[in-house]
Amino acid sequence: MWETAISLLGGVNTISTVGECYNNVCGIFKKNKNNQHFDRVVEHLGGIRTQVERLSDTILYAPNLQAVLDMGNTRTQQIRDLRDVREQLEPVQRAIGTEILSSAVILTPERMQQALIRDPWEVLCDIRPVNLFKADKLPPEGVPVLFEHQNIKYLGWQLRGTLPILFNCRYDELWVPESGRKTPHLVSSASVSADWVVSPGGKCSTINTALQQAKAGDRIVVKTGLYRENLVINKTVELIAEGSPVIESSGDVNCIWMQVDYAVVRGFTLQCRAKVEDNRVAVYVSQGQLVLEHCDITSDSLSCVEVGGKGSHVILRGCKIHDSKGSCGVFIDDQATGQLEDCEIFGNAYAGVAIKTEGNPVIRRCQIHDGKSAGVLVYENGSGTLEDCEIFGNAYSGVQIREGGNPVIRRCTIKNNAYQAVWVHDNGRGTVENCDLRGNQGGAWKIDSTWLRPSKVQQRGNKESWKFW
Repeated sequence: MWETAISLLGGVNTISTVGECYNNVCGIFKKNKNNQHFDRVVEHLGGIRTQVERLSDTILYAPNLQAVLDMGNTRTQQIRDLRDVREQLEPVQRAIGTEILSSAVILTPERMQQALIRDPWEVLCDIRPVNLFKADKLPPEGVPVLFEHQNIKYLGWQLRGTLPILFNCRYDELWVPESGRKTPHLVSSASVSADWVVSPGGKCSTINTALQQAKAGDRIVVKTGLYRENLVINKTVELIAEGSPVIESSGDVNCIWMQVDYAVVRGFTLQCRAKVEDNRVAVYVSQGQLVLEHCDITSDSLSCVEVGGKGSHVILRGCKIHDSKGSCGVFIDDQATGQLEDCEIFGNAYAGVAIKTEGNPVIRRCQIHDGKSAGVLVYENGSGTLEDCEIFGNAYSGVQIREGGNPVIRRCTIKNNAYQAVWVHDNGRGTVENCDLRGNQGGAWKIDSTWLRPSKVQQRGNKESWKFW
């Protein structure tokens, strides 16, 4: 039976941002165990006057064969150099491990482009770096998608039957062997396959045992229970909660220490029980990219999440980050980056989010509230972008910028803070635009600027009010 296709995002353009990787899409067919099917496809294409180029020993390219069609736009994309196409297809071929045939590159369906520009993780399932992609774990009707982000190529998937509904496009196999076509059916994306299962009293009763035995790319499913252990993640794995497992560290250790290029932690309660004087954190990312989704994170010591060092990157999505007793909710330092999306950050001893020393995260749709200091602190040449966030109820200013801090703040609501919405001092800089700065006890702004330490903020389109005192 003909094994179905892969959609490749990225096309032949140079990719430097998340948005740029969604300009083009093409279909890719892989060779199955019965080589005759693949050879007959190539022969059939010749019969309908479709040119087939062999780009390498394992990659064939049909420049006028289209597999994904936008119902409202069927203009084709010009291909100027087949070496660019080969460069894009080579990582996919290596991930699949067999010969592939790619169709022509065409314009991405508009709805798909818009959805993916917002966030590929919202519209694709089971996203992994391309070198860790496992084709045998795809649902029968899953269509993998390749994209590039932060200079890392990823593969995720979406159900073939879902593509037309979500993105107003038609997905065609274009040619089916004589054995016939199976009727597409929906497969639940909620089902989770596992390489290792951890449960209290089970064959594997600790997460560390599974980590020690796991191979790169494995998925570890952890069932409900209290796991008193600290984790050093030094393999590219996924830790997936089933139910409501709690990981609790005690003593002079971090709850999770990230020491690998890529890992995923999803659905856990993470509790650091070290003392403040132990100087530990719940999650420490010292290298690579850690994806934390739908986790509840607290710390009795310092920050709940700390990211430090050039190349270190955290993705926090749908997490609750709260009640750090000795520091911040999230601390991003020393050229580290991150994406914080749809998180609630509250009740921390210092800033909800602190950005320092060329740290540069993107923070979207987060609630940062009821902290015992500023909501967001950007200092010592930190930067970052905040968009569509709510910052309220903090004991000091909603946002404090100082010592070369230079954030961009857009479309945020900063209200009900005990001092100003935005306090800029000691050579602070930044851009604040289209924000609602009303309802703070100290008013919208406090900008302290001196000849020796000038502070300057670009202000555009903000709603402001006078201070109450």
